[in-house]
Amino acid sequence: MSNISASDLRIIVKGAIHMAQQDDKVVSAEEGLIRNIIKVGNIDEDEFSDLNAPVEDDISDLCGQLTGDRSKKVFLLTMFSVAYADKDFDKSEQELLDDLSVKLGVGKIKMDEHTIE
Repeated sequence: MSNISASDLRIIVKGAIHMAQQDDKVVSAEEGLIRNIIKVGNIDEDEFSDLNAPVEDDISDLCGQLTGDRSKKVFLLTMFSVAYADKDFDKSEQELLDDLSVKLGVGKIKMDEHTIE
């Protein structure tokens, strides 16, 4: 995860958890993806031990703290990957991704077409 700060990586993980919880269930594919990010990013696993615990931070505010375009793009792609992991695109997942795409201003992922603009 070169060029992405530890604080940005923690925001990305919180975003991933938040997206996984959008449809009220964290499935094993989503959990596996999130656990992989935690492992690759050398984040203490205890910090995110319960992926079903609600993310207390406002995700929109958190993504505004990301420090660069690369981190913002990785954030969006991670959000998309988690939403896609369970093969069930919930309307709330699409709306969240759309809102965050606008806020971050680094492109938009169209989940229905599986493309990036």
